[in-house]
Amino acid sequence: MLLKRLLTLILASLIVVVGTALPAQAQCNKCYKLQVPIPGVNGVVSSSDGRRIVNVRIDQSWGTPTTNANIWNGINGCTGCTGPNALQLWNDVLSPYYFRLAQDPTQANHATDIVIRKGNPSNASIFAPVSTNDCAATVWANVAGSVREITLPPESVNWSAETIACIVAHEIGHGIGLVDVYNNACVSIMNQEKAGKGCTECQTKTVQQKDVDRANQQAADPTNNCTVGDTSGNIVPVPTPTPTIGNTGGGGCQSYFDTMLVYDDTGGSNCSYTYAVFTTYCNGQLDYFSIDLMYAENCAYVR
Repeated sequence: MLLKRLLTLILASLIVVVGTALPAQAQCNKCYKLQVPIPGVNGVVSSSDGRRIVNVRIDQSWGTPTTNANIWNGINGCTGCTGPNALQLWNDVLSPYYFRLAQDPTQANHATDIVIRKGNPSNASIFAPVSTNDCAATVWANVAGSVREITLPPESVNWSAETIACIVAHEIGHGIGLVDVYNNACVSIMNQEKAGKGCTECQTKTVQQKDVDRANQQAADPTNNCTVGDTSGNIVPVPTPTPTIGNTGGGGCQSYFDTMLVYDDTGGSNCSYTYAVFTTYCNGQLDYFSIDLMYAENCAYVR
């Protein structure tokens, strides 16, 4: 969803962000300029395989001591399962990362990089960059070593293992810096759900070479290889009197308002969205955030 991309653009401006295959504009898919790559603190696969190990944990919200079988199989596979699982979809290609299920983060070299929880994707935290829709959400703090949190809705236990696999693989793509692709002519794991199918079927069910290329570019040098999120902080104080937005009680609060134009050139559509952005900080902490679509121009759809 464009909202995923927009929230990342906005919130990246609110957070201080401390060998390339192809030029950044050579592909129809894109990557996040300001997202810190997963550093690979858990080592590499082997002396001959330099992929960074990324530890994935299925949260206890999916059942304890036994995880829901459908969720487990869609993410990690099983003996006798047909079709790939989410981790396999990425591990079968030569991205910079190797994804390993590590359920006990207390073991040596098992610190969690990505956790998959059950919850309401629409309620994803606003205190970090967000990619979110009704089917899934991914949030992360834009600092080295932060845990990526993927949220799936409770009804995902009824999805097919194939659908769980491709949706989680899509969200993993966000976790390693890939941006949504809205043009289905650009075949990518970052395509949206299949039109008319809700959350039950992915438009693209496997990781493509273009996804691998972008992941390699983002991991190597996002500042120079990626373009999405290259925006300066433009949230400015509103004139006095300050409107009451969110919880402004107790003093020490300041509200801000701005508009942001988002230009989506995917597929040469020349589509632009204008959003109203409201934020309130209380005692230096983000207290309230909202974003509302004002109008769209030359856009095939708004979703």
